[in-house]
Amino acid sequence: MSMQIRSKKDLKEAVPPFLAFLGMFVIICAVMFLWGGIADYQVRQKQVDWPVVDATVMHVDEERRTTHSHTTYTEYTIHYQYSVDGQVYGGNFEQNRGMQVGETIQVKYDPDDPAYSTDVLEPSLSSIVIGSVLAVAGVTAIIEANVLEKKRKLVDARCE
Repeated sequence: MSMQIRSKKDLKEAVPPFLAFLGMFVIICAVMFLWGGIADYQVRQKQVDWPVVDATVMHVDEERRTTHSHTTYTEYTIHYQYSVDGQVYGGNFEQNRGMQVGETIQVKYDPDDPAYSTDVLEPSLSSIVIGSVLAVAGVTAIIEANVLEKKRKLVDARCE
């Protein structure tokens, strides 16, 4: 019986440091999401007023890839062409679904340098939202770790 009580005590002592570590890890992930998301959003925000033009898919490269967890997936590189003032330009982007040669897509191009284009038609806040949620979760885990540790110390002080 005393072995079981000792195990529960050990578990209660281990939870706060684990939660604090987990919280710090989640906060680091949140910072990475926020950093990348804010940088991407700033770039995309500068492209908001770029003209949209129809482009034609010219070629599709298909590549099988494997993740670190040995899951395989197919990545497609879409090569396209578009015309601005009679001049033909090209570009490409990667995605997880294939397209047919000749298919029409919309892209935006830089009016100051029409050779630069993007398939992203509007900025996205998704990485910023994910980063914010992770930050809140990380801070919550650290606060909970501190609360649990203080409760454990109060209980230990009463038992002495």
